[in-house]
Amino acid sequence: MSEWEKVNAENIVRHKGGTYYLRAKIGGRSVRKSLQTKSLRTAKTKRDTLMAEIRLKSGVIKVGESWTLQEAVEMTRRHYAAIPSYQLKPKTMTYRNDILSVLLKTLPDRALSTWTEGDMQRWWASHGICRYSSNRRNNFLGTLRKMIALAIRAGVLLSDPSSDLKRVPVRGKKLTLPPKNILLRIIESIRGQNQPYSLESACFVEFLAYSGCRVSEARGIKWSDISENSISVVGDSDGTKNYEIRSVPIVPDMRDLLDRMKLFSARDYLFTMKSPWNALNNACKRLKLPHMRVHDLRHLFATQCIEAGVDIPTVSRWLGHKDGGVLAMKTYGHLRDEHSLRAAQMVSFK
Repeated sequence: MSEWEKVNAENIVRHKGGTYYLRAKIGGRSVRKSLQTKSLRTAKTKRDTLMAEIRLKSGVIKVGESWTLQEAVEMTRRHYAAIPSYQLKPKTMTYRNDILSVLLKTLPDRALSTWTEGDMQRWWASHGICRYSSNRRNNFLGTLRKMIALAIRAGVLLSDPSSDLKRVPVRGKKLTLPPKNILLRIIESIRGQNQPYSLESACFVEFLAYSGCRVSEARGIKWSDISENSISVVGDSDGTKNYEIRSVPIVPDMRDLLDRMKLFSARDYLFTMKSPWNALNNACKRLKLPHMRVHDLRHLFATQCIEAGVDIPTVSRWLGHKDGGVLAMKTYGHLRDEHSLRAAQMVSFK
């Protein structure tokens, strides 16, 4: 049996004792050196630094070689563009390009080799970055670190000047969702507008609320995806978020909706419109209700399921989460706690 085990990381192998090693060919010479860690995440960081040091010592690169900010951004853009489409959706690539555009405007506009920890701290605290949401700021940091990692692996940086930057805490928002009777008022308001797409908009809103689908997923559903008891969610041309088909059970309200839709629909796809957001927004204004996003219909589905007694891991699978319920627990955990408190009032020893 070999003492070495391949791992899912370039130029890294693991010894039978658990320690990770660098294994690479640099300057025509094979190199194997201990990374002195049993953590793969730490090993990847040490690999990049160690390879840069070896390249420098071997003369593969010269001291002072570096990328300009423009070159660094372009190299990072190429890195993301090279990821296969089944791993990185076009929408995600567009988002990454938006992130890189902001980095190009806000990072120090000089060679990466001159960046210091102080530069990074000032950039992280600048108005150009702080004005964004916590999630967006953390994505800026993640993309910056990918840029720096690429520079280290290319041998133009020896260390990461952003290593001391901390991610911004993301505070979850408490969901404020309308009860079912309010949702029905919204749907009736949309249906009653007598506009060309009023009926389809109303049905689209109902479908999202009764299935928990994302809008892009609902657009891709065909009548052939609907069986007696469930709906196969495939997604539109971009596919589902994780490119996997999932099955969502047909709840009674959904069964009633589908029966009504069959009376007027002869199309292959359930819906032809892109999104009912405009109809939903206008209905909330007409009824003088708080603004409601289309994505809130997905939260409403999860809320109704949990309050009906469905366990969170099951709801998580219906939503298409791949974390076993971790995200759903963070988002909807308070509902489980409230349900537990109500159930506790029914416990009696008398």
